[in-house]
Amino acid sequence: MSVLSSSRRVHNDVNEYEENSDRKIPFSSYYIIKVDLSKATSTPKTVINSAKYVLRSGTKYGSIVNLPLAAYTFDNEIYFLYSCIDQGEHYRSGSHQLICSEMASLLTREHNGLVLCSIIEFDSRTKIYAYFQDKIVENSRKKIVGLSKGTITKKEAHSLTLTECEAALMERAGISWSEIPNNDRFGVFYKYICEENKSEAVKTEKFSVLSEMINFRDLDKYEKYLFGS
Repeated sequence: MSVLSSSRRVHNDVNEYEENSDRKIPFSSYYIIKVDLSKATSTPKTVINSAKYVLRSGTKYGSIVNLPLAAYTFDNEIYFLYSCIDQGEHYRSGSHQLICSEMASLLTREHNGLVLCSIIEFDSRTKIYAYFQDKIVENSRKKIVGLSKGTITKKEAHSLTLTECEAALMERAGISWSEIPNNDRFGVFYKYICEENKSEAVKTEKFSVLSEMINFRDLDKYEKYLFGS
């Protein structure tokens, strides 16, 4: 075997190692980029501003713009939802490593500190609704623990239903869960909407906001909100 062919074989092996070490998102899968800003310098306002920035501007690679369908925020976390595609490859060839690196780099500019990103894949919209429902319930539990002034522990909250947590919050801390603003109880979904008035050649930009517990008896509502145009 020549030195050249041996070198080429090693090069091909190295490329294969790199490829096999990076998971790729199938074109038929939806995915969520979870962004953890808890170790960065962030406030509720800057977290929301970052979510809106990515919804409006996306991440960019050359002429390709990667725009989320919607974003969910709670405290120091953002969840960006992306669609499946009919065929071909996702942004950055669906590379978990490249997509997460780019998102982290983008948001590090806005926040002084460590930005952590991960990707969760889904093969159906129903699983996405279940995922967000679980996150909302867990975030509500965390909020109740924080509001309880130490009278409800994290461990206890996870052993109780959400209804039982709400009752304990009222009984022990005198706080009515129903009187807490929805955005503090459930977090907030944001969807970017840009409407063009062709006659006046102007664009109207706004964010549609949704803050509630997901009701599986009304999935058409979330279908239209998250996946509608």
